[in-house]
Amino acid sequence: MRVRWYFRFQLSLRDIEELLFERGIIVRYEVVQRWCDKFRGYFARRVKAARRKPGNTWRLDEVFVALRGEPYLLWHAVDQRGAELDILL
Repeated sequence: MRVRWYFRFQLSLRDIEELLFERGIIVRYEVVQRWCDKFRGYFARRVKAARRKPGNTWRLDEVFVALRGEPYLLWHAVDQRGAELDILL
């Protein structure tokens, strides 16, 4: 479960260590890192298996956005079910 936090919410190893400490579990971040290394493939396979296949019809939206005063073109590709396929800036 704690390893899932690292991958799902992109928390740092020290964040995980602190969250566990708040729940009364004392563990070093190095141990969390070993858990992540051990179960990385397992989580990758589960995510890939759970991902739906993209639909046959895709839609590409393009929007001009300004970041730090610079204009950029943002492209957003979705399929007919609304599943996000890709974002390109």
